[in-house]
Amino acid sequence: MKFLSLGILISGLFLASCNQGEQKPIANNTNVEIMVTVSSHLDNAGTLATQALIQSYFPLKDALVATNAQQTKVAAKAFSETLLGYRPKVDSKAYTQLGLQVQVDSMVQEVNQIIAMNDATCEHQRVAFGNISRQLFRLMGLVQLKNAHVYRQYCPMAFNDQGAHWISDTTEIRNPYFGKVMLECGEVTDTL
Repeated sequence: MKFLSLGILISGLFLASCNQGEQKPIANNTNVEIMVTVSSHLDNAGTLATQALIQSYFPLKDALVATNAQQTKVAAKAFSETLLGYRPKVDSKAYTQLGLQVQVDSMVQEVNQIIAMNDATCEHQRVAFGNISRQLFRLMGLVQLKNAHVYRQYCPMAFNDQGAHWISDTTEIRNPYFGKVMLECGEVTDTL
């Protein structure tokens, strides 16, 4: 009975507010900031294309975390397709001046190596992946991408203690250079 009375009361308040003729906002959250990914050098379409490029990189990283050479090849093919279609809308002079073409061409070369490799241990695939990671991060810097919600992570022990970076969509460390052997080795060094 109490629930029925409460329901009638709420319904009555709702109807009374609807009959006032003026609609008021339910809540005014002026302190809430919406963090939208932006680029100082790209329009909205170019920014979205860059985000799609970054998103297509993550399955490649995840396949190496799993030390799955076949899955790495499949993810590399998908990443390659996204790379080949990546032409943000900046004039060709700006595209060249920013160095985007150089970064894209370098990543295409590295990803094609991954696709062509027969590497059951993923060790050679990881070398090419390290180069891709470096070039993708450089591309994000060239277009001055902000609020992308990605993290640059670093493992100091990768490649015989030379160290290597990768990009992640989470702060949780899942090391693509060692997989299960040293899954949590690394740290977040940068946030975009």
